[in-house]
Amino acid sequence: MANTTRGRVWRELFLVAFVATFLVPWGAATANMSAQLENDVYGWEPLGVIAGSSELRLHSLGTDVWEVWVCDTPAGDLMLDPVQIAQVLTSEIKPFYEWLSEGRYQPEFRGGGTAVEGSGCADAVAERVTSEPNGVIIVTDTASNGGSAQSGIWCPYEGLCPASPATYPENYRSVTLGAHAVIGPNPRFVTVVHELGHTLHFGHIFSGQTTGTWSEYDDPTDVMSKAGDRTKLMGTAALHRYIAGWLDPDEVVIADGAGSYTLEAIGGNGDQLLLVPNGEQGWLTAVDVRIRSDYDTALPMDGVTVHTLDQRAEACGSALPCFGLSRRVAQWPPEPDSYDHVLAAGDDVVLPGGWTLTVRERVGDLFVVDLSDTSAPVFVGPLVATGIEASSVALAWPAAVDPEPVGYEVGVVSEPPLVTSETSAVLTGLAPDTTYDIRIAAVDASGNRVALDPIQVRTLTARDNWVAHGAGTGRWSFRLGAGVETTIYYGVPGDIALFCDWDGDGTDTVGLYRSGEGFVYLRNSNTLGFADLDFFFGIPTDVPVCGDWDGDGVDTIGVYRPSERRFFLRNSNSLGFADIDFAFGLFGDQPLAGDWDGDGVDTVALYRAANSAIYGVAGEVWPVDGSGQLVVGDPDGDGRDGFASFSDGVIRWRSGDAAQQLIRFGTAGSVVLAGWWS
Repeated sequence: MANTTRGRVWRELFLVAFVATFLVPWGAATANMSAQLENDVYGWEPLGVIAGSSELRLHSLGTDVWEVWVCDTPAGDLMLDPVQIAQVLTSEIKPFYEWLSEGRYQPEFRGGGTAVEGSGCADAVAERVTSEPNGVIIVTDTASNGGSAQSGIWCPYEGLCPASPATYPENYRSVTLGAHAVIGPNPRFVTVVHELGHTLHFGHIFSGQTTGTWSEYDDPTDVMSKAGDRTKLMGTAALHRYIAGWLDPDEVVIADGAGSYTLEAIGGNGDQLLLVPNGEQGWLTAVDVRIRSDYDTALPMDGVTVHTLDQRAEACGSALPCFGLSRRVAQWPPEPDSYDHVLAAGDDVVLPGGWTLTVRERVGDLFVVDLSDTSAPVFVGPLVATGIEASSVALAWPAAVDPEPVGYEVGVVSEPPLVTSETSAVLTGLAPDTTYDIRIAAVDASGNRVALDPIQVRTLTARDNWVAHGAGTGRWSFRLGAGVETTIYYGVPGDIALFCDWDGDGTDTVGLYRSGEGFVYLRNSNTLGFADLDFFFGIPTDVPVCGDWDGDGVDTIGVYRPSERRFFLRNSNSLGFADIDFAFGLFGDQPLAGDWDGDGVDTVALYRAANSAIYGVAGEVWPVDGSGQLVVGDPDGDGRDGFASFSDGVIRWRSGDAAQQLIRFGTAGSVVLAGWWS
């Protein structure tokens, strides 16, 4: 019936010209411009759901003047009068569109003249038209009832291209018809209505499940498709009427969740169109009501009709959303030559986005429909362990697809799950060197649930992890994995951070040494709160250290007094004199403490910046990278403390002969420590 290829070619030619003229000179700005266009292309109409620009309604509102021309072709011999044809169109076609638009569209048809085909009817007519109509209807003198249409040149992007011409021939807007579409014993007026629909940017409605010449004509309920057997005059989907501006925004409802909606047919005073988002911008399900009355008498049944509108770029093979005739409208379910998309009371259908649409009842010409979510989310995973530590596992997964908000239950099998709306989580409090079965389920707001098969993860052997202290803020950051951390605040600006196991429970916790006073503030949990232990030890200018000096499993305080080059170590976290004190090192050395040989007893050492080496009390000498702050810890879990360096938010660590690891953590000015804390 309609050769829309030609119309699409003109649109694409215009688009190419637009891109070449406006985008190419901008060079690097093109990508940003394209992204802006994609956002703006939905902003021209109040509901923000139809791609394109206000020029989609350039001719569909108010008076639309059509001039009728006869084309004298070598193959034809019918005697045609353009004035008489204009009168026929006025009597047959104008009332149809007044009904379909509820009076908002007024096509006017007037006689033009006769042109000889020559190189083509369109060219011949274009050369002769002088009255500047909004479009021309060219009727050939052949015994055909087919037709084609050209929607013309128009600007698809609001405000970003010149205004399109409103009149012919500058706008190239035309309809070409065989004579038997408008005259004869059985004129096929459905062809005229169909082709005029294309000039108003109504595309074909088709399932996409058929092939061949008539593949785009398999919805028997719509004049923009098969229309029965392509002979019956009938209306079109309410979606087209909204696109044309024949429905007000307050006659359209956009579903924002489960609920009931009352819909009326054309001519009603309430809602005539329900739009259900399918999860992506530009992809919607359109629900309306069609009643066997007026021009819809040819329908085989009354009911709620369901169609999908797909304006996503992939639907039309474009880099930007589909608009105009390139948008894709299909009956749902997409069954060709079927009335499955027409629902009576009691019928239901699952929509593409997962909602279930049920026609609850019919009251006169009103239909009440319910939108509910009875389907579980589409959740295929996979669940992936993105970071495994000795006591925690970081997890991530792709988002589930569902019309309602989705939450996730993730956790160790047989234990209460962690509930989150995010697509990542960290499970903490796990035992080191232990295998866990970890499960996840997606649950929508209606309680529909789908679970993935559990994955198996083994935690690492116990080892130290990294902690950063902001001396200027009192903020402690505990690294859970790559890019994942938790924080607390403890202390005041200027405090010196300590991180040891103060109560022998196997967990290192925060501590502070206030050097200006010689006071120690220790906490037995890594949480916000006051000190569990506080006492005086040392004098101002002492430098604190901590460790298990006697092997009893409890870390205790110690200080190094630079002015005397002397260590003072205590075997309990309480007020009192040092249990151990001895001189060691040179002026300028920096104190450290750790279990260097894995015997469970910590000993002290000194870093000498002059030769970038660490000296142990048993005569050990360890060359180190002295480019940043030295950090003592056991990150590889071998039971022996080693050395890392920290600067500018990067920890540099090497285990044995392995390659150096670079770990991004902390910020410039932070002090990094290591310990077993989770």
